[in-house]
Amino acid sequence: DAGLIDLSLRFPQLPLREVVLNMSKTEVTDQGMIALSQALPRMSMDLKTFWLRLTNTGVSDVGVVALVDALLGVSHLSKLYLDLEECVAVTNASCDKFAELLSMSSSLNEISLHLEGTLITRDKTERVRRIKSTQLSSVEIRA
Repeated sequence: DAGLIDLSLRFPQLPLREVVLNMSKTEVTDQGMIALSQALPRMSMDLKTFWLRLTNTGVSDVGVVALVDALLGVSHLSKLYLDLEECVAVTNASCDKFAELLSMSSSLNEISLHLEGTLITRDKTERVRRIKSTQLSSVEIRA
């Protein structure tokens, strides 16, 4: 979490069009996700692609919901890749937020969600899959 918090403090100085973070199998928790979420509004003017891999970390719905809430404020986000495989504290609350993001974003055209090994139920992932949007050219959900 300390490294992610430090990185998030530097975001105001970086004009980013793309964020790619592989935090798999690290000690990152909701605290790190909240810090990252708080940094997103400061860099959201140019951000187009957000790629985050959190496989087998301690992140729960608290961190995921904070992150997706922040992503809702990124006006030009067009590509989202979020890997939450084996995040055993991620539940349907996160999936509801993904549905909200898909239905509210006007710029998002590609999304990839990897949800294997979470507590998200099949009916929730099917609900997200069914969301139709004219701008979405690619929707991949693995659950």
